[in-house]
Amino acid sequence: MDTQVIIVGAGPVGLTLALDLGLRGVRCILLEKKLEPQFLPKMERCNARSMEMFRRIGLADELRAAGLTTDSVMDVYIILTMTRAPLLHLKYPSVDMAREQIRKINDGSTPLEPYQLISQYTLEPVLKQAAERIPTVTVRYGTELMEFEEDGPSVVATVRSSDGRSRKIRAAYLVGCDGGSSSVRRQLGIPLRGEANLAKFRQGLYRCDELYDRLPLGEGPGRGRHYLVADEWATFLIMQDSKRHWTLHAAVEWRMASEPPPGRSLPSWARISGRRCRTPGHSRRGSWHEHRCR
Repeated sequence: MDTQVIIVGAGPVGLTLALDLGLRGVRCILLEKKLEPQFLPKMERCNARSMEMFRRIGLADELRAAGLTTDSVMDVYIILTMTRAPLLHLKYPSVDMAREQIRKINDGSTPLEPYQLISQYTLEPVLKQAAERIPTVTVRYGTELMEFEEDGPSVVATVRSSDGRSRKIRAAYLVGCDGGSSSVRRQLGIPLRGEANLAKFRQGLYRCDELYDRLPLGEGPGRGRHYLVADEWATFLIMQDSKRHWTLHAAVEWRMASEPPPGRSLPSWARISGRRCRTPGHSRRGSWHEHRCR
C-alpha cells in the first residue's frame, strides 16, 4: 500500500486528524484541492473541547499565540448602531479570566482548556506547518480526489494534481473531511439530512485598524467579539482574531449593497457606524475583495 490512511480535505478537521494519526505513527496522505490555505473568513473560535484536543497534540500554546490575545474580553452586544447605547450586553470572560476560574474550581467539572478565538485563515496555516513536521504525514495541496473504489482489503483513490496529472493511491482507509458538499459522501451515496437554504446571507470582510481601539464610539457598545443588530436583515458584526479584521453578515439581496429600492432605507450594516457607506467587500466564488476603512 502507498499509505495507511487517505484524508480528503485539509480544513481544520482533516488537518487535525492528520496530526493525530501522524503522532501515533500512522502513515497518512492529506489531500486538498486548493493550492494553499486561503484568507477566507469561516470559523472564528475553537471551543474548550477542541483546545483540549490541541493541548493533547502539543499545539494549544502555539494556537493561542497565533489567535486573539488571551486578555481580550469575549462580550456580545445586541445593538441598533455602533454609536448608540446597546440594547443588551452579554459578558463572557477572556481566556485569562476563564483560566483563573478553572484554577479556583479545580474539581473536574470545568474544561482543562478555555475556548480560543482564532480565525480559520489563521488556524489552518498553523496546523499545516505542524503536520508537515511529522515524517509519517504527507500533505498534498493542489491535489483533488476524483473517485475511489474498494479493492479487497484496501481502497484505491484516483487523484488529480493542479498540473492535470492523475495517479492512483492505495490505502487501508479513506476519510472524508471535505465539508458539507463532500465528494466522498456523495460517492458513497450518503444523503445530507436536514433542510437546506434556510437563509441566505451576504458577508463582507473589512479591515479597519482603528475600530477596536476606538470602541466605544460615543454611547455605543464597548469592546467585544459579536455585535448583533436588531434589524430586519439579521445583521451581525464579528471581530476576527487580529482585532483589525471584521466580518459583516446580513440577509440582503446583492442589489441593495450599493443602493436600496425606492422607499427603503439602507440596511443596518451600511449605517451601523452612524453614516451611509458603501459595501467594502464581497465574495465571488470564494475570492475576497478587501478594502481598508479610512
